[in-house]
Amino acid sequence: MKVRSVEYRTLRTEVGESVIPASGKANRMPPLVFASVITEDGVEGNYISYCIPTGTIGHGVELAREILVGRDSYDVGAISQEMMRVLPPNSHPQALAAADVCLWDINAKAVDLPLYKYLGACRDRIRGYASTVPYPTVDGYLKVISDAVAQGYTAAKVHPFRDAKRDVELVRALRSEFPDIDLMIDPVCAYNLPDALEVGYALDELGYFWYENPISDYDLDGLAHLSSKLRTPLAVGEQNYVGFPALRDYLKSGIGFYVRSLGEYAGGLSHVLKSAHAAEAFGVNYEIHSYGPPLNLAMYVNVALSVPNCEFAEIIVPETLLSMGMADVPRVDEDGYLEAPKHPGLGYRVDRDAIENLTLEVF
Repeated sequence: MKVRSVEYRTLRTEVGESVIPASGKANRMPPLVFASVITEDGVEGNYISYCIPTGTIGHGVELAREILVGRDSYDVGAISQEMMRVLPPNSHPQALAAADVCLWDINAKAVDLPLYKYLGACRDRIRGYASTVPYPTVDGYLKVISDAVAQGYTAAKVHPFRDAKRDVELVRALRSEFPDIDLMIDPVCAYNLPDALEVGYALDELGYFWYENPISDYDLDGLAHLSSKLRTPLAVGEQNYVGFPALRDYLKSGIGFYVRSLGEYAGGLSHVLKSAHAAEAFGVNYEIHSYGPPLNLAMYVNVALSVPNCEFAEIIVPETLLSMGMADVPRVDEDGYLEAPKHPGLGYRVDRDAIENLTLEVF
């Protein structure tokens, strides 16, 4: 199916600054970006991301049009490689990664299948974990996780204060309040090595499930040192902007039982899928970042359901926090599992009227 058009929109988010787990001005929520690729047959692929810098959208859309328009969407493998090579290495073509997802959405819709079925299903549901936004107080974390547990979640991850001493207090309070669920922590590379060890020893004592991004994802020696000192498994790789090519270093080093990547950095769904298979070859779980809007979660869930080595779906809570522009919102069931999407493509429908009303700028 030949691609006819490529269009991106920035969308008003209508949420506060505390969604992004960062400090200062960096934690301000950027506009969501809605990507649309349409074929000459009228099949439309969509994706929504909060990880595309607004200053890069115009150039990214121009490149996407040059590469995609007139091409067959089923040639997504060749197109993906071309999109990864069109810019210098490490130049973060997140806007092109969104176009890659749209192509997969189109191809699955064209054959009337949910994408995980189109990829080759391994299962039809996956355990979800509640992933919190940053809160200013311990009570804020306790409240949102309590609500998630009442909904059915059996696992939760916090984006903490990003201060080692406060975070030790937080992880102790969480374990005291929730003794029977799996808990994780993700400070988003905030610590130095001594602070990471201090928090890590507390996690060992409290039986946390994994320890995500404690220090820079580029510090392989530091991560190896942490891995040698702690019992709690590390989850690493998500904040490495090199994306898919960086995966080999994590897999060869053995520093993390859980390897992660962020699709916009990895190169889109094509490279997320390859990453999952590469991790499987090393006997490593590929636990995919899906902290974001529902179509971001949908991309990862469809991949996760098509591979055997992904245990969780990361679901931002409250689940409706970034659901603007959507007709469907993924939710876990009473057992804490997310059922496979039922609709064709990514499996969750957009609300076109809402998209129009939320649009800030069209590219």
